[in-house]
Amino acid sequence: MMSLTTIHWKAALAVVLTLLIGAGGRADNGVNLTPITRNATASKTTLTLAEKGKALLPIVISPQASNSTKAVAVELAAYLKRISGATFEVKTGDGSSGIVLGSLSEFPTPALSKALELVNSFDGKEAYAIRTRPNRLLLLGATDLGASHAAYRLLEELGCRWFFPNPNWEIAPNTPNLAFNRDITDRPVILSRSIWYAWGVFNDNGHPQGKSAGQDYQDWKRHNNQAESFGVNAGHALFQVIDQNKAEFDKHPEYYALTGGKRQGPQIELGNPTVRQMVVDYALRFFKEHPNVDMVSLDPADGGGYSESDESQKLGTPGDAIFGMANEVARALQKAYPNERKMAGLYAYNWHSDPPPFALEPNVYIQLTMAFNGGKLTLPELLEAWPKKAKNLGFYAYFSTWLWDYDRWPGGQAANTNSLKWMFEAWSKANAQSGAFATSVSAESGNNWGPHGRGYYLANKLMWNPQTDAEAVLSDFYTKAFGAGAPAMKQYYEMADNSPPISPGVLGALFRRVDEAGKTTANQPDIQRRLDDIKNYLRYEYLNYRMARESDGAKKAAMEQEVFALVYRTRYSYMDHWEALRQNSVKEDQLAPNTPKPWKVNTPVTHEETAQGFAEGLAYFPDLKVPVELKFSSDLVAVNLGGQPVATSQLYQEGSLYAFLSLRGEPLKIKVQAGDAYGGLRQIYTISDAKGKVLKTGKPQPKELLEFSFTVPAPGLYYLDFHDHGAYSEVFLAADQIVALPMRERGFRAMRGVPEMWFYVPKGTRQIEYYYKREAWQHGGAHQIIDPSGRVAKDVDVDGDYVFVPVPPGMDGKAWKIGGPSFGLGRFIFFNAPNYLSPSSAQMLVPREVAVKDGLSILK
Repeated sequence: MMSLTTIHWKAALAVVLTLLIGAGGRADNGVNLTPITRNATASKTTLTLAEKGKALLPIVISPQASNSTKAVAVELAAYLKRISGATFEVKTGDGSSGIVLGSLSEFPTPALSKALELVNSFDGKEAYAIRTRPNRLLLLGATDLGASHAAYRLLEELGCRWFFPNPNWEIAPNTPNLAFNRDITDRPVILSRSIWYAWGVFNDNGHPQGKSAGQDYQDWKRHNNQAESFGVNAGHALFQVIDQNKAEFDKHPEYYALTGGKRQGPQIELGNPTVRQMVVDYALRFFKEHPNVDMVSLDPADGGGYSESDESQKLGTPGDAIFGMANEVARALQKAYPNERKMAGLYAYNWHSDPPPFALEPNVYIQLTMAFNGGKLTLPELLEAWPKKAKNLGFYAYFSTWLWDYDRWPGGQAANTNSLKWMFEAWSKANAQSGAFATSVSAESGNNWGPHGRGYYLANKLMWNPQTDAEAVLSDFYTKAFGAGAPAMKQYYEMADNSPPISPGVLGALFRRVDEAGKTTANQPDIQRRLDDIKNYLRYEYLNYRMARESDGAKKAAMEQEVFALVYRTRYSYMDHWEALRQNSVKEDQLAPNTPKPWKVNTPVTHEETAQGFAEGLAYFPDLKVPVELKFSSDLVAVNLGGQPVATSQLYQEGSLYAFLSLRGEPLKIKVQAGDAYGGLRQIYTISDAKGKVLKTGKPQPKELLEFSFTVPAPGLYYLDFHDHGAYSEVFLAADQIVALPMRERGFRAMRGVPEMWFYVPKGTRQIEYYYKREAWQHGGAHQIIDPSGRVAKDVDVDGDYVFVPVPPGMDGKAWKIGGPSFGLGRFIFFNAPNYLSPSSAQMLVPREVAVKDGLSILK
């Protein structure tokens, strides 16, 4: 996964702070609205729908209503009965009275023609209007899809919620006297919205209601208005040109890309005119075979292997070649379909993540990925650059990838609502710049609502309109889902937003917040069922935590089977992604026939079992003892706290961020030994100034030794950010360079061992407080904290826990060391000391305000 450095996050936040989206005022639901297409006001009429358990109006549909509208009407009647206790008849009629559900064409209403108009080929397909009038409540859509949205918006206004795709997480109020008095018009800002499950959904016959996991998710999407005004088709597809022309490719090896001196797939030779015509023919044939589809994908096969031939290089970069090909296909589609909007879709991803120097045709659609960008530009730079080249821009996000987060706390990107809010604001800014008439968000996710459900629910609201008041959505979630337990559960979920490093105490805090919520809602069975789902998720976390630390092989294997059994038995709660676990860890499809499956227990986990397992975790994990983190600035100055500069170069491992200080404008001396390429992803370094402006970028070739001196524009602070995507590269720093490692944002690897590192303990500190976690590769990882006198103050051998080291009188306001015989840098996070490690106490970088406050001598 691509991560943004501290410096790059500043750039991303700069995008956020200059956000401009649309026009119009703010309605009472916190959504940015325009007078015609988006509004929500109180109606002059209050219409009573049910009184004392009796329905006063029928649900009216057109005699020509589609099957989908009929199904929505039946479900609307069922929910209204659940709310009021009244039976609502569904019948056909002319719409002059009743709860009128359908499209504008079925129930012509001239006053709503403007509100429900199709602005272009797509914008308006999901538009809807709700109007409260004497004797009738209009639920009209521009299409059947819009009418469906109107029905569920009505239910939401009446208090219904569908937080997760599990009946335990449905909310329906008890309102025998049911009335409504709202006029609402709405349509989505992001026209194609998809939170989808990587690894898919499991398919068995164990559903408690006789449905399926897939149907439950489709129901959740329908209830929450997640849909598409147009279909995005931008996935890896060009290998199909080979499949459809296999005989020709066999005859002509030159049709394959030239890679490593060999003609081979899965990429094709775009420098060959015959191959280019094959691509055009492929696209035209695709639309002939799929006339109702909006887009054909021209994205190349995944991975590397782009052509290095002379004819391809004449087209520019590999990205220029593929986007030029997209323009050629787009022009052919314009000619073949002059009255239709047929589009060519591609990712901006991997080796073709950077935009080309030319503008794209108006029917080329680009979906920018939020990770694995292998071009020259950083993610914030891509968000700035692409809108200048593409009029149709969407985004591919990684909300949760099971092989990255394994459903473990704190989860993936969707679990952190701060990350989600930043992302949607940046996307909105990019879309506003592009002048795009259609946008999309495709979010790779998982059926793992335990860690991510809150985020999926919020993200879906933001997909509809990125200016939705996220805090109001979250407050509504806590209150309606947990009642009197809302304060405790707000704290529970917000721990993922704050992301304190995981430790026994952090897990103990999660257990205790859920326990507190359970005690305050003991007499509310609906809330207890939701809390049971979360308790079973915490049981999954507990078992995995214990299993990772179990050294006995037999016990470890037994715990693994217990994890499998737990997730299988709770699979229809969707707290964990059973299908991903089944495919990747259980590997059920690869088991030989008649292999025992002890985890396959078909009885759901009972309330009593849940309580017992939760009590075990509650007793195992201690109460949270996490210190309050002091905030220090990134305005760094150099100080000399004694000793001599190191006489030898310092060695650090890849994936690191380095802070350099050029006191008098001296150049930065950098040496990189690049490792092997990993997964086709190029190694990349960037040099930025203190404001995040990128001054230089480079991409070492695999195993290349890169050594250079970078002339800085002025004295000051600079950052080197180096990523090799796991290729085991090494960065060497000159001994006379003033440098520090900012530790707050990342862990560090050091495959050959690390010299002792120095950190500053501010005056007045009575106890050093920090968190330490080993890197995954570390077998040792123990270290020592050494005080200014050279005495070992503490031997530390923890992995993922908090460390407290007393500071004797007179030892504060000085440099301390981290070292030891097996010292390897992992993840250090200091809470009451600046998070910068320096190779020498004679050239330390500390925040300016600390140096001034403590009276340190600043080097000049």
